[in-house]
Amino acid sequence: MRDAFAILLVLLLVALLGLFGWLTRRPEAPVFERAERAPVVGGAVAALRQRYLTDQLTDQIEAARRQPRANSGSGATAAPQPAAPDVSDREWIGLGATLRVAPSARAATLGRTRELWSYEVLERRAEWVRVRTFEGADAWIDLAAERDTKPPLGEDPLPPGPLPARKPDLARLQVALARLDSPAHALEIGGYQLFHDLDAAAWQRLAPIVEAAVEDVEAFYAERYGLEPIGSPAEVVVLFRDEQAYRQVQLAQPELGASPTTGHTAAGLVALFAGSRSPREIGSTLAHELGHLLGRRALGPALSSWLDEGLADDFATAVLARAAGGDPYAGWLTASPSGFEFAGPLAGLAVLLRRLAEGRLEPLEALVAMPRETFYAAPERERLYSQSAFFVRCLLERGLPGRPPTGATGFRAYLAAIRSGGAVDGEALLESLDTTWGELELAFRACLLHEGSRSGLDALSGRSRE
Repeated sequence: MRDAFAILLVLLLVALLGLFGWLTRRPEAPVFERAERAPVVGGAVAALRQRYLTDQLTDQIEAARRQPRANSGSGATAAPQPAAPDVSDREWIGLGATLRVAPSARAATLGRTRELWSYEVLERRAEWVRVRTFEGADAWIDLAAERDTKPPLGEDPLPPGPLPARKPDLARLQVALARLDSPAHALEIGGYQLFHDLDAAAWQRLAPIVEAAVEDVEAFYAERYGLEPIGSPAEVVVLFRDEQAYRQVQLAQPELGASPTTGHTAAGLVALFAGSRSPREIGSTLAHELGHLLGRRALGPALSSWLDEGLADDFATAVLARAAGGDPYAGWLTASPSGFEFAGPLAGLAVLLRRLAEGRLEPLEALVAMPRETFYAAPERERLYSQSAFFVRCLLERGLPGRPPTGATGFRAYLAAIRSGGAVDGEALLESLDTTWGELELAFRACLLHEGSRSGLDALSGRSRE
C-alpha cells in the first residue's frame, strides 16, 4: 500500500512538473486560462501565467526588433501582397469556432476564434467560408458546426461604463512588430510604450508633435469632457515609417478590411504610419486613436458611432490646437495653382459648409441614430466623421443660443449619464440638452457658419482635401 502511494505521488509530481514546463512555454494556452478560475490553485496559476506572458512578450519584441523585413533592402524577394477582400461579403463568427487549414472536418486545426466579429469572407465553398484571422492567417470555418452566431449590434453585449486599459493581444502585437524595419526603436511616452522604425532625422521632426499629442493627455481629456479616465494606460503604439507595412497589419484585422485608414486601434494596439504625411497629420491620427482609448476608460465601449468618432476627432483637434497656441486650424491651409487646399479639420469644415449651402447636410437626428454598419460603410465616411466632430465641438464650445445652461453643461451631463450606464440614443441627448431636433439643427448650422467666418473660409475660394 505504501509503495503504491509512493508511485502515485511520483506520478503526480511528474505531471505537475510537466504542466509547469508547458506553462512556461505556452502561457497563452486556453487550459491555463481555465485553471486561473480554479478555487485552490487559481491564484498561483494566474501569477505564474502573467509572469511568463510578460517574458514571452519581451522575447517577441526583441526578436521582432532584430528581424529585418523581407523588403527592407536585404535583397530578399518581398512577400506577395494579399488581395483586398470583398468588404460586402461578411459573416458573423462566434466564439469557439474551429479554424482549419482546409474546408474539411478532417483538416488540421489552427485554433478557435477568440472574438465575436463580422469577418470578411474571402471564399465560400458550400457551408465553409475562408476568412482572415486577427493574426493574419487564412482559415476555413464550417458554418454548419455549432457556434455562437449572435451579433453584438442590438443585443447590448458590451458592458456600460468605463473599462480599464487593455494590454495588447500578443499575437497582434507580434504581427505588427514583425513589420517594422530593423532596427526598431522603443520608448515610453505619456505612459504608453511606443515602437517605431523612423530614421533619426524623421523622428526628430516628428517627436515634438508626438510629445504634444501625448503630454498630460489624460488630464486634458478630463478637462475637456468632464470625465476622468479610470486606471492607467496599458496599450502599445506602433508607428510605421512605411505605409505598405501598415497596410499589411491593417489587412490582418478582419474588422478593417481594405478601408483607407491612416491608423486604427484594436485589442490594446494602436497602429499608424508616417509615409509622406506631415508631422501635424501624424500627430492628429495619434491623438484621434488615443481619444478612442481614453473614451473606453472614461465612458466605456458601448458608444454610438457618431459619438465614438466625434469625440475622438474633436479630441485630436483640441490636442493639436493646444500645441498650436489655441488655434484649431493652424498650419492647415496651403496655396495651390487652383486656389487654396485645405487639410485636416479645415477640410472637413469646408465640406460641411458646402453641403450646408447645397441643402445636403446630414440631419442630426439621422446622424445620431445611424447604425454602426451604415456609418462605417458609407461612401462619405470621412464627412460623417467631420460632422460628428463639429457637432461635439459646437455642443462643447457654443451650446444653444440664449440658453447657456444647455451648452457644454448639458452635453457633459449626457456623457456623465453614459458613464453611469445611461442610454446613448438621441432621446437621451435631447433630454440632457433640454431641446428639440429642430432647435438643435438651427444651432448647429449657426455654429458651422460661425466656424467658417472664424477660420476665414467665407473669404476664401478653393478645394478641400478630405
